[in-house]
Amino acid sequence: MHYVYLIESHQSAEHRYVGLTSDLKRQLQEHNSGQSPHTSKYMPWRLVTYLAFSNLGSAAKFEKYLKSGSGHAFANKRLWPGAIDPVEKFRKLVCFSPFMKSELKKTQRDICTVCGMPIWKRLVVVHHMDYGHRCDWAGTVFVKVAGKDVEVPDCGDCQQDDGARFEACRKKLQLLHRGCHADYHARKKGIKPVV
Repeated sequence: MHYVYLIESHQSAEHRYVGLTSDLKRQLQEHNSGQSPHTSKYMPWRLVTYLAFSNLGSAAKFEKYLKSGSGHAFANKRLWPGAIDPVEKFRKLVCFSPFMKSELKKTQRDICTVCGMPIWKRLVVVHHMDYGHRCDWAGTVFVKVAGKDVEVPDCGDCQQDDGARFEACRKKLQLLHRGCHADYHARKKGIKPVV
């Protein structure tokens, strides 16, 4: 049998890998022992999904498809659901917390930490400085995101309950212009630390 497999990093669910093997157990061990240069940086890995093919050609075509644009969309909709645990999904939603955005604006003195320009002049996004950080606060509020009600962490309640926990979370986030955020991820610019 030939297996097309999908794995994700335990460090960060944003790091995923699609591969092809005839020995699934051995291949996962290789990923987790650092023998694969493509995955060694984000060890350890966990198996999310695999599909078995009796024909190597069919397996190779499917692997190639999953690595294409439409294959990514298919995998995100059909093969990855549930791969990101609820705590990880919750952590991502802190980006939409109006309270957190307000606190970041104050901390950064209304300045984007990439370009140094005022953040109130352009659209902004919350950037995670540590993708391994997880929000463990259970309180939520609903906010509108793209016209839909979305449940996000209630950062205001978190701050009132435990200021140290809130500060630990806030220090792992930065408010950036949307364009600066894209530049940062394209490695065109660096982020200046907030003092």
